[in-house]
Amino acid sequence: MVNQDHVPHAKTKRVGVYGAAGHTAKLVAAELLRRGLTPVLGGRDAARLAAASRELQDAEIRVAHVERPDEMKLFLNGCDAVVNCGAV
Repeated sequence: MVNQDHVPHAKTKRVGVYGAAGHTAKLVAAELLRRGLTPVLGGRDAARLAAASRELQDAEIRVAHVERPDEMKLFLNGCDAVVNCGAV
């Protein structure tokens, strides 16, 4: 059985959370932090991402629109995984 409360070498794991200004994404990011992972908050609205970041230990933010591939590449750069919480 996997211990879900501890991830080995978790400090090196970065998880992109897209749609990070929303309620569900903030819950996801908070759980990632609780488990020792590093969330990278992504979404379209810089002001809303900044507000979410303040609630989440000043997590890194990256503004990206899902329909702009270059922005999405920058958002995903260095992330080990991604969780999409954005509405389509």
